[in-house]
Amino acid sequence: MKILFISNLYPPVVFGGYEKLCSLIADKFSERGHDVTVLTSDYGGEADYNPGVFRELKLLANEDDIYKECKMSQEEIQFVGENNVGVCRKVIDEQKPDIVFVWNLYFLNKNFIEFLITSEEKVVFFLSDNWLASSFNVDFVVDYFDKLSAPRLKKDRLVSFFKRSLSGSKMTACQIGQRAIFSSDYMREFYGLAGLSFTESTTIYNGINFSNIDVGKIVPRGGLSNNGEVKLLFAGRIVHIKGVHVLLESLKLLISKYGVNNFRLTIMGDVSDKDYYQYLEGRIRDLGLEEFVTIKAPVKEEDLCEEFQKYDIHIFPSLYEPFSLTLIYALACGIPSVVSKAGGNEEIAIDNETALLYDPFDTKGLADRILKLINDGDLRNRLSQNSQVFAKRFNMEGMVDSIEKYFIDLK
Repeated sequence: MKILFISNLYPPVVFGGYEKLCSLIADKFSERGHDVTVLTSDYGGEADYNPGVFRELKLLANEDDIYKECKMSQEEIQFVGENNVGVCRKVIDEQKPDIVFVWNLYFLNKNFIEFLITSEEKVVFFLSDNWLASSFNVDFVVDYFDKLSAPRLKKDRLVSFFKRSLSGSKMTACQIGQRAIFSSDYMREFYGLAGLSFTESTTIYNGINFSNIDVGKIVPRGGLSNNGEVKLLFAGRIVHIKGVHVLLESLKLLISKYGVNNFRLTIMGDVSDKDYYQYLEGRIRDLGLEEFVTIKAPVKEEDLCEEFQKYDIHIFPSLYEPFSLTLIYALACGIPSVVSKAGGNEEIAIDNETALLYDPFDTKGLADRILKLINDGDLRNRLSQNSQVFAKRFNMEGMVDSIEKYFIDLK
């Protein structure tokens, strides 16, 4: 089977989990004997030469900081969009794929998206985020994220970008005449609420590579790792929707309300979003948490499990979460976790069985659950053991099996 992957970003240019996952899935299909090519953007500069990867698309994105608004005229947007369509048409004509597998196309405008939607090729969208809903029902997405108080997604910025990039579009929110694979039932429901329908759709959960997990190195969780000092960990992108600022408020409650000060939090993740990073630094100072919080760079995926063993409790305070690979890794690696009931998290973690769950924004609820885990070694052990077993259902090979079967059934 010939498969063309299309993604706005592709390793080594990485800002989040989906780019890595796209690459892993492409590699898995290649290993299974399928003919795989990738069409992506040239964003991020020169990349290692790979004859199977075409880095020819142009993104409507700020070259210095992808999180900052890219100011382009309507004429420039139109030119870039038409050029991208030409590139895609050329690659499709040359490769003649059986399946065009579309990942995140954020920062690509309406010309490109509509070309794929109206294509006579067998196009399958892998929807692990809101980018397609943003393209066709921006008001719904803006209102949704306004409720999360997300400064990265303020109404003027989203409306400005999408209304310029979609101007003249005759398509409506309910006319996506292609197929879709959703990464979670939550995302499937999200797109339904946004008014987008597809020829057909299914849910296939994301999976992780369990070969990166050495079960022999997973530590028991009955005791604490550092002579009574509780080592807390947040691991993930350091952006507003990950809710780290909510976690800081909860830590302040632990100190002021419960008198607990024998903890240290490590925030581990990418800090490309400079505005939010500076905001967090200010909150840490304002809350008097300087001696309690450390921010460090992320580790490689293959080192995640070993890293998790250095900490006592993992906290995942997302405000919006389609379906998190990092959370699956944490549970699979046995670190007791406190997890928000945001998005797809509730499809990964079961309250009081594999993790402790709380409502997003509930700083007291989060503080209470952290305290509960600090004080109960038996609970930490039980959650650790249960989560290792439960997480096995979210494995990479199973994900690839399901996608492969779906593609074969389309032929």
